[in-house]
Amino acid sequence: MLLSYKSRLLRRVLQRSSKAPHCQGVLFGVYYINNALDTFCNGLNFGIRKVAMEISVRRILVVLSGDVALSDRIGVAQSLNKSTKNLFNGGPAILPIPDDAPFEIPRIILRSKDENFVCHVSPKSLEFSLKQKKGENKRLKEIQDDFLSQLADLARVVKTELRVKVERLGVVINSAMFLEEPSTDFLIKRFLKEGIVIDPREVNLSFLHKFALGGFKVNRWQRFSCVSPKDEGTLEGAKVLHIVTDVNTVPEIKYDFSAEAIPSFCSQVFTFTESDLESLFAKED
Repeated sequence: MLLSYKSRLLRRVLQRSSKAPHCQGVLFGVYYINNALDTFCNGLNFGIRKVAMEISVRRILVVLSGDVALSDRIGVAQSLNKSTKNLFNGGPAILPIPDDAPFEIPRIILRSKDENFVCHVSPKSLEFSLKQKKGENKRLKEIQDDFLSQLADLARVVKTELRVKVERLGVVINSAMFLEEPSTDFLIKRFLKEGIVIDPREVNLSFLHKFALGGFKVNRWQRFSCVSPKDEGTLEGAKVLHIVTDVNTVPEIKYDFSAEAIPSFCSQVFTFTESDLESLFAKED
């Protein structure tokens, strides 16, 4: 239960940080907190070794919600690309969409040549995403630094040049866990009572938690889905558990995230998510 203990400790520290003054500055200490807890929990290991399941990231999406002025769409696209040192070298798509069209429809689409990095800009939000290259199965900690660095550059332009008041943040992480058995069997044994649900063709579980993360009130959805070998083309495909972690600040509170707090909040979400999933799916060796 060491990973579970670590997860509980980390949550308590993060919740206490929400009561501290200048809570946005507290976010920068998350990496150090996590490393300290790793060391502490390793010291508690008295012969029981836990092995975390391999969880690979498929896609990371960050949504910055706030009013975006788009009277000069070409200028906005150029500023975002310049800030990321020509990350979006796939060429901008400036869409001729009328102002009275639904806000959800992006007016600007930027992407890298390999289409791994994508940015959508609409009148009410900016979405920045990274997807894994085909054939790669990297863990979150292996790709988060590069993503957060690019996000920090974007955040500076959003706040200083575009002058957007970022009132809400959302972070969505799509992951996959590769198992040694059909994922439907694994999910039932892990969360449900065996013998009650028999031979399902598909299993979907969702959990909602509400708590404070570094001074910001959030909703956190965990969604797990899988299909039976009977409906999957290959047995290997049926051994994949799909995981969606969706963390967003609550809609009833309008924050004003600074340029520094945007990547810091996302970093904190990454740290908490990885620790939480390791705790949830750890197995004894």
